[in-house]
Amino acid sequence: MKYLFSRSGLAALAELDPDRTLFAFDFDGTLAAETRLPDEARTDITCLNALKKLSRKAHVSVISGRRLQDLRPKLGFRPASTLGNHGLESPWSKKTEQQASRQVNHWLEALHEAWPFARDRGVFIENKRSSISLHYRLAKNPARARRRLLKLIEELNLRARIVGGKFVINLTLPKAPHKGTALLQLMKRQKVKRALFAGDDVTDEDVFRLRKKNILTIRVGRKAGSAAQFYLRDQKEMARLLRHLSLSF
Repeated sequence: MKYLFSRSGLAALAELDPDRTLFAFDFDGTLAAETRLPDEARTDITCLNALKKLSRKAHVSVISGRRLQDLRPKLGFRPASTLGNHGLESPWSKKTEQQASRQVNHWLEALHEAWPFARDRGVFIENKRSSISLHYRLAKNPARARRRLLKLIEELNLRARIVGGKFVINLTLPKAPHKGTALLQLMKRQKVKRALFAGDDVTDEDVFRLRKKNILTIRVGRKAGSAAQFYLRDQKEMARLLRHLSLSF
């Protein structure tokens, strides 16, 4: 990965045409700073002001792991398109979303029966209807909590796609859309040939690993092994990126 505000990064940004480019962003850790609890997250005010300006000039989309019902009130602006549950909550995935909802109910039943509440009260389940997130940020020993959760999932034989994250384990349908397929579908529907996508976590690697020349990928926070082309040093630099884009067009 190269630093986005390097000569090569700025050159890549300069090639973007607002009329032919989709600007897509993850939410948690990208448009919003990380918080102890999921409900505390909100779009950073400096990002929000720049996002509003950018959205008047270009197609801005948010693709989040959150459930849409939870995500929209936290944004502070209305994107041209908003996708939830890693892209599963979208206008074109209704049938798969219904299948996922039924499967999630089975997973929840199995998890609640075996849930080790007594072992760590800092671990909790987030039911997102079409997927499940197991949070362990508040655990006394997060590393141990993660091991216990993975062991529990294996013992229950849930047959889910397991996607890690920052103090969270996500469970989705094995064949459910992910952020990469969601972005490609959005590009097709918006009839654009180029896209910019910024994210900070493991689920965003589904976009980064597409490795398409027409998709500019940016990771918030440098990380060895990431497939993103460029990186920002931290979430605070998102405001700088958004201001740069809004002033460039």
